Amino acid sequence: MDETEKVNIRSALPESLLSPPPSLSLMLVQPDPHAIVTSTRNTTQRDLSLLHRFFASLVVQLFIAIQFLLPYIRGFIAEAYKYDREHHISKRMLSSSIRMADDIGASSLKYIGAICRLNDGKVGQAINNAAVWWIQGVAGGIHAGFGEGMVILGSGKNGKRGN
Repeated sequence: MDETEKVNIRSALPESLLSPPPSLSLMLVQPDPHAIVTSTRNTTQRDLSLLHRFFASLVVQLFIAIQFLLPYIRGFIAEAYKYDREHHISKRMLSSSIRMADDIGASSLKYIGAICRLNDGKVGQAINNAAVWWIQGVAGGIHAGFGEGMVILGSGKNGKRGN
């Protein structure tokens, strides 16, 4: 389309369609992808750990995949529910899982205690620090990923839909 055709079309449109309302123009502003600010603190994406960024991107990708696969998942869940109601599989799995978790937990607790007491408790402290780092990275990444995923699905802040 050349410039004269564009001008002719713009002149034929009503004034209300030519300029977007202020609230819509605010929604069209896209953030800088290299400096995404988290909602809980004032840091950029470069300051976040690799684990945090990995889980955030993983959760966003899962939201996109789930959005695509949702009709198939719904059908599968409906059929699985019917099958479970007939054969009571979930009750059997739950009771055997509880028994197995109880057995494993009781036997492994004494081994974990012995490992944590090695070298005057320094091994336990190192394990504790690694666990805290891991949990913060995973939980922070999942939280950020859910926030971005909800925006992608259109359920995010102020009902904005991301592209």
